[in-house]
Amino acid sequence: MGHVDPILLPLLSQHGIRLMSAGGSYTRVQKTLRVGEIPLARRTLDVCTRPIFVDGITNCSQCFKCKRTLITLEAGGMIADFSNVFDLRKWSEVRTKYLQDLTWARDPLSQEVLGFARDAGLIPRYGRSTKALTRRIHSRSRAIAHQCVTRVTPKESLTPRPRH
Repeated sequence: MGHVDPILLPLLSQHGIRLMSAGGSYTRVQKTLRVGEIPLARRTLDVCTRPIFVDGITNCSQCFKCKRTLITLEAGGMIADFSNVFDLRKWSEVRTKYLQDLTWARDPLSQEVLGFARDAGLIPRYGRSTKALTRRIHSRSRAIAHQCVTRVTPKESLTPRPRH
């Protein structure tokens, strides 16, 4: 929503209420870490797209917003402080897959979170070369599959021959 703030917020403002965007000078990671420093947020933070409300926990810990927030909090050394609003057991079940997915993501926000997680030592530095190798393997696999498909005999040769 930050990209449309200059257009949308004046339209939503009413007489006596002026809506303004704040925090534009911070990255998403910086904003998350700043929120992580607020004691009230440790009891009330709600970022989830699929809230669950089980045992006082409001965040599912598995949707894309929860995972992005959790990896940022973990890389910032704050994850334990948020055990009241995130299910850290569920997070541990999806964490490895999310880190793998994050290394493949191309959007700027994921790249920012990926860089922060790498700097914190959550993802090995060799991930890029491993990713390049995996891409080459997939590319070669597609090439081989394509060669196999193009070697299939023409349709005419598939018609049954008369028996003598």
